[in-house]
Amino acid sequence: MSLHKWCFSHSTNNFSDLHFDQSCEESITKTVGVLWNSSSDTFCFKVSPSTNHIFTKGDVLSQIACIFDPKFFMQQLWILKLEWHEKLPVSVAAEWASFVQSLPVSERLKIPRFVLSENLESIILYGFSDASEKGFGAVILMFLLLKTTVTVIVNFCAASQ
Repeated sequence: MSLHKWCFSHSTNNFSDLHFDQSCEESITKTVGVLWNSSSDTFCFKVSPSTNHIFTKGDVLSQIACIFDPKFFMQQLWILKLEWHEKLPVSVAAEWASFVQSLPVSERLKIPRFVLSENLESIILYGFSDASEKGFGAVILMFLLLKTTVTVIVNFCAASQ
């Protein structure tokens, strides 16, 4: 059986005994909803904010389903008992417009897939959490202390509810 649709982050590979169609001509590959740049071995994002200036509940759900967990904002819309194609109230529409305008900033994020180094001396993990009436969040940061006296800080894990 031939394997297909394989991409590698390194030009040389140890798969010489396997037969597959190399279909990774572009360096950006979409995998599990996230973009992976095989050249730099980083995860990145591509967002296409709506250019519509009159927002409806349906528009909001369509956009946020592609980006993040919509519970809080959608909960506001359900509490208002809006119909799917009904215009949002001015204050809610302004909040949504502000969010949509901030989306292109996420395209500048580049998240390294592999964070360890050959110069690694030690690893320190720090955990933080916070909560509010609406939810909670937690993050684990990984400090990579390198032999070259450089410290690399990586967002190792994060969760919210």
